[in-house]
Amino acid sequence: MTFPGNSRPSFLGDWGDYAALSEVQNLVATKPQQTLKPQGVVGKDSRDQDLFLYVNLSQISPDLQVALDQRLAREKNKLDEEFEGVPEKWRPVIRATVNQVFNVAKSFLRDADTASIGINISDAGINFSVINEFKPQSYLGNAVASVKGTEKSLTTGLPNIKYLTFGGFSTDPGPIAKIVDDLTRPILEELDKVEGEEKAKALAQSLMSSIRSTKSSVVGVPSPTKIGQEGIFQSVTIYRGSGKDLKSTLDLGGELMANLFKDIRARHAQDNPDTPVPLGDLIVTPNARTVDGVTFDSLKMVPPQNPDDPAAMQMEMMMSLFYGSEGLNYSYAEVNGDFIWAQSASDETLSKFMTSLKAGQDPLSQLDHIKVVAAELPKVRVYESFIMLDEFINTGIGVAGTFGMQVPVQLPPNLPPLGISLGVDGSAIRINAHLPRKTIQQITSAAMQVMMQMQGGGGGQL
Repeated sequence: MTFPGNSRPSFLGDWGDYAALSEVQNLVATKPQQTLKPQGVVGKDSRDQDLFLYVNLSQISPDLQVALDQRLAREKNKLDEEFEGVPEKWRPVIRATVNQVFNVAKSFLRDADTASIGINISDAGINFSVINEFKPQSYLGNAVASVKGTEKSLTTGLPNIKYLTFGGFSTDPGPIAKIVDDLTRPILEELDKVEGEEKAKALAQSLMSSIRSTKSSVVGVPSPTKIGQEGIFQSVTIYRGSGKDLKSTLDLGGELMANLFKDIRARHAQDNPDTPVPLGDLIVTPNARTVDGVTFDSLKMVPPQNPDDPAAMQMEMMMSLFYGSEGLNYSYAEVNGDFIWAQSASDETLSKFMTSLKAGQDPLSQLDHIKVVAAELPKVRVYESFIMLDEFINTGIGVAGTFGMQVPVQLPPNLPPLGISLGVDGSAIRINAHLPRKTIQQITSAAMQVMMQMQGGGGGQL
């Protein structure tokens, strides 16, 4: 048979209860006497799926490793050619970083066993699963198996407000810290040899301490309530157990980045005095604001100022729409051993999060439209998030309204969100997602209404 638009023929073989399709005739000409039976976590998951894609990574990895080694050799040659403008003392650090990036890929190919993608359609909605299973006794297999999930709620501390998305993670930091230690050790060893860069070394050590001490985190992206007056994308993230380490990391990192921005701007002005500086500025302000008695430092990204460039002015307008009149800015503080990191958040938004953090309550997991989605995800997980598709659509409608475009659609409140979870099952990493049927129906109906309105109110087809 030949599919429309494809000149190459495909071949169909009769395999009893199945029809086999391939562009290689010999592969489907004869029904096989033995068939593939996926094992382990992937095999168990395959029994529940309506659509299932299986990848035998252990069979294709050797060829991919050869290609990866060839790519690494090419990248090393390119580095030697591009090192002309890089100070000699930093070159070993860069080489070590490139090597470790490729070592991560090599480790994955060496230890990966199988992978799968599954889709299951039920009365509740559509469930998705993505699984990557490692050889049980391999380095990554042992590392994954050592990560422990939890059945407890991962959204404790988030206030009960409207969100675009929210979620959290929780795990024993030990196994993750070991993986990060193994990954970064060669880089840090080269960094220690660099003379006169004590602040960079302190930043690296502070960052590693932060990873070892972070026990859990929650994040919320509130729905904008005053589009045009406040930023569309405000967010607040709370890290538990690593407040001092993260505060030190941001203090050191902010100072180094601000100096780097200044150096780049000065060098550009010296070498290209007749052209605008393409890079903005990073402003670090200690004690920039106080909310509910807590003092926050701030990092603010200031775009390059070029009033004669219409594109630059348009970009500045969009940044104001997305992040508010202050543009892209971050506030951070340590609070009782925890760390609060806020992006373009108003004092009112920050206050709500801090009040909820102090109370230690978990109102979101008790909401009916959240519970119905959480019930479709694995009970034991490391990470979960909920994406409020209705709030994204309503926000988009609000943004369109600020530009004079009226969209005649109104979704019912509190539609169940798209839920996503990450967990481990033995030596396998699995991602699961659930899209509720009610949400699919309502969004599809809204899309059809828009199409009909665009076509004059009748006869619209989606």
